[in-house]
Amino acid sequence: MSEAAEKCDQAVHTGALEAAETLCTLALGEQLGVKLNPAIRAERLLKLGKIKRAQANHAEARLLVAEFLSIREDHPGSGNTATASGLLEMSLILAGQKQWTEGARYLLRAISSAGQLDEKDTATLLRTHRFYVGRVEIQQDPALAAELSAAIAEIPTPRDPDPS
Repeated sequence: MSEAAEKCDQAVHTGALEAAETLCTLALGEQLGVKLNPAIRAERLLKLGKIKRAQANHAEARLLVAEFLSIREDHPGSGNTATASGLLEMSLILAGQKQWTEGARYLLRAISSAGQLDEKDTATLLRTHRFYVGRVEIQQDPALAAELSAAIAEIPTPRDPDPS
């Protein structure tokens, strides 16, 4: 990991979003003409997209996460967990832009990959789902709301250990 990427992680962890934005941009290496391998580039694009969304810069966040998802589609198998997280992130970005129908489509894709998410992202997915269902119903799209509800019911739940 580059020094800029490490410092970006530290800045994100401490909530210093402006510093994180600068450091994560440097970690992409574009100013220095560095060409990263696709998996590393994708990871850094997603991180920067999350920072931009946290700063309410939804337009830039959307472009970054779209590029992340494009790389993941071109290089499948290079991180299913990250792909699921990126789909969830795109639905959050689109919610910030009040683009409920398009965001719901990304959310449906994230739900179908929910088994790949960590606990934090799964909790975010469940909260986001409830929010989206309400917004989609307000937009009078009951079919999409029903599709969201049916999809969330399919999320596997942890099983209790076998007592035998």
